[in-house]
Amino acid sequence: MADDIKFVSVSFIKMKEKESKPVPGYFIHADDGNPIMTDPVLIPIKQNVNERNETWKGYIKVEKSGMHYFRIDGDDTLTLKIPHAKVDITTGGGSLTTQTAQANLERGFHYCELTYNNRAYKPENKSYEGCIAIMSTAEMPPEGKYVKNDTTKSELASGAPMTLYQIALGCRIDWPKESVNLPSPIKWYEVYNDNDGNPQKKDSGSIAGVTAAEFKQIACIIFAEQSQYNEQEYLAIASVFRNRWGRGKHGSLDNRTVVKTVADDLTKKSWASIGGTQYQKAMEGSLNPQECPNLEKAREALETVLGMEEAPYTYDRYVTHPGSLDSSNYVTIGGHDFYKNNQYRSCDKPDWWVE
Repeated sequence: MADDIKFVSVSFIKMKEKESKPVPGYFIHADDGNPIMTDPVLIPIKQNVNERNETWKGYIKVEKSGMHYFRIDGDDTLTLKIPHAKVDITTGGGSLTTQTAQANLERGFHYCELTYNNRAYKPENKSYEGCIAIMSTAEMPPEGKYVKNDTTKSELASGAPMTLYQIALGCRIDWPKESVNLPSPIKWYEVYNDNDGNPQKKDSGSIAGVTAAEFKQIACIIFAEQSQYNEQEYLAIASVFRNRWGRGKHGSLDNRTVVKTVADDLTKKSWASIGGTQYQKAMEGSLNPQECPNLEKAREALETVLGMEEAPYTYDRYVTHPGSLDSSNYVTIGGHDFYKNNQYRSCDKPDWWVE
């Protein structure tokens, strides 16, 4: 278990709307993508003359709000607590006993704690112990067999014993593992003026999508440039990448794809002007949990824009000094400003272009 993982015991953690995962700022502790669960809450009935204490702490994952039913059996005592649902039940007595509870749990992750205690007992032929906790969304789990003062003749309730998720505090984003394709390839061109000021053209091929690494880099730029979430700004910055970059020897006319942007600029790590520290922390996964939701929003904005036939904004003309122009007419990325201008619309050919 990694030393830097900070497990939490918050009573309730919301779940993402479209995924059965915690909201950004929390993550399920996993190994190679597989959640690491607690041991099952089950101690089969057996002889034990020694004092025994066990604890299970973690989260119940509720993907659909609704009634949940709980049964616990224990000799001597097993306690189940679910603070957010106000569930608190305990078995007791000198033999196997049972307790039940039911609660309407909302969608999300509910912190749960179970504690078990078996007192040392003599004579040895009577020193039997055992416990189980069962949860069901259909009905109350059926009871076992409970013989007063004789656990040797008792039987635990039948059913799958509870296991709990381990949730930690931290920023974990589900970045794409494969290239993100555009709905249809974009033909792109470079247009520039020659030494005499005459427009020239260059067919530079097409782009069908971005690699997983490029996607992550661009989303981190969006976050670093506008770390305080603003939906329209996030979409506008994503639109610049979707349309063109616009930076180069002939800045206002150059038409560069997201691929060249990432390859030529991000790898130089020279982004102090757009919050280089924030960019690096986002790339490294070292943002604090409070910042994580906005990085997730940046990821969503880029995913949305790349999935559209046309970007929602037509920011595509690079200018060095916007001066006192209305800020609603341009978006800034680092030290570069982009007019909301149709001069070269979404990588289309200029009006003067002749094949």
